[in-house]
Amino acid sequence: MKKIFVLISLGFLSTLSMIRDANASNLNLLYPLYSYPNWYSPESYIWDDIAAATKAIRITAIVNPDNGPGLINSPNDDYQNGLTELANNNAQMIGYVPTNYGNRNINDVKADILKYNRDFNTQDYQVTGIFFDEVSVSTDSQLLNYYQELYQFVKNSIDTPILDFVVFNHGTNTPEIYFNWADVNIIYEDSFSNWTRYTPDSYINNYYSDGFGALVYSAEEATDMEVALDLILDRNIGYAFITDDSLPNPWDKLPSYWNEEVVFISSTTVPIPSAIYFLGTGLMMIFVRRQLQNFSNY
Repeated sequence: MKKIFVLISLGFLSTLSMIRDANASNLNLLYPLYSYPNWYSPESYIWDDIAAATKAIRITAIVNPDNGPGLINSPNDDYQNGLTELANNNAQMIGYVPTNYGNRNINDVKADILKYNRDFNTQDYQVTGIFFDEVSVSTDSQLLNYYQELYQFVKNSIDTPILDFVVFNHGTNTPEIYFNWADVNIIYEDSFSNWTRYTPDSYINNYYSDGFGALVYSAEEATDMEVALDLILDRNIGYAFITDDSLPNPWDKLPSYWNEEVVFISSTTVPIPSAIYFLGTGLMMIFVRRQLQNFSNY
């Protein structure tokens, strides 16, 4: 009898845990914020729109002052203003770093990482991760070692204590081994028309969705955006951004359907309040303890 009771109780707790984990893996918006924070021009300033949207959805913003963290005086006053606005609204911020498909000198890459850790962290804002762009999909051992070293440098180096989040942007299907060295792998960066025909590698269904991302541009209508996001969910992808902007720089303005995109993403999240989870767990644990005490008295 005792064993049956314990098994039922553990099953209940496991179900609660599964509900919590499912809620934790809902869709995140990954915004390539490659737009200058021109706060003095309200008609074209978009950082405030992104900051405001964090009230409805989770946003990770990729900041990119100058194809990386910029020169010695970066971030300038404008960037400091924008970074503070994002931080005040609880947006996660990560720094852009190019790798040129493993051809960039690794010491130069590390210098960019160190600058983000040093100069983009104040009492007003913090950049807490790195977005590595132009990441190889080769399984050549030298390239694998290159990216593994960068991952370890961000996650475990005593020189980067503020940084603890790594995104690899491959832009296409990626060998599974790279999943070991990034928190998120961007497995698609291309047009909406190609996205509708895209087939992800089957292995991604073996992982949580928040390990993968997709960036889709040239989705011209709000209905295209909705189709693209439905495919994001169907393909087990947890980080995404859809825009009607197009090449050569599809990330320099808000999509015309920005508000609709925020609403659509928020509709994919059915939050389980943490208070309910912990209250239910706590009551069950008390109940289990008392029942075990009663059994022990028999």
